[in-house]
Amino acid sequence: MAMNNSKLILILGELNDQGLTSSTAELLSIGRTLAESTGKSLSIALLGSMAQAFAKQAIAYGADFVYVLPNSLLDSFQIDLSLSAFHQLSEKLRPNIILIAKTLGGRDLAPRLAARLEVGLIQDCIRIELDPSTEMVIGHRPVFGGNVMAAVMSTKFPQIITLRPKAYTPLEPDDSRQGTIEEFHPSIDASLIKTRIIESIREENDEVSLE
Repeated sequence: MAMNNSKLILILGELNDQGLTSSTAELLSIGRTLAESTGKSLSIALLGSMAQAFAKQAIAYGADFVYVLPNSLLDSFQIDLSLSAFHQLSEKLRPNIILIAKTLGGRDLAPRLAARLEVGLIQDCIRIELDPSTEMVIGHRPVFGGNVMAAVMSTKFPQIITLRPKAYTPLEPDDSRQGTIEEFHPSIDASLIKTRIIESIREENDEVSLE
């Protein structure tokens, strides 16, 4: 995606049975800060058949626009389907900035999305800031075992950033906030699935916690 003049920040939201995940609420917090600093609007994509039910919650936590992708194929994270759906939305909206939580799904999807959009990826950030002269995002991430902090910037749009969970504190929800909810129907079907989860095994930890 070439450099553009879009005034839009897009978040890949994640849901659980109670609504927005904590990492998604954290992204909305820093996204709100970026939006107010730059005059951009803050949008979020919610995937799956339960997305509509939690759209107003996303607005309460800071979103201006909520794009609901209500396809039941997106109810559980499946990389091929989720990537295709979010890529199609990104191509439609052409945001300047895309924020993704560094969750199991997010760290799987983000580099693939960057490859499809032919842009760089600012990953594993614990803090981000704006360059005041260019309004481009600079990501700060630990390297060398956390002994050094590196400042990273991607010079092509959209800038895609993954943020570690708990890097930011969610805003207090404001149920009086107003926003726009819009459905988006990506072109996806089960034939896109190339990888399948055969079995999930929870690791048992027999060690005694010293905390």
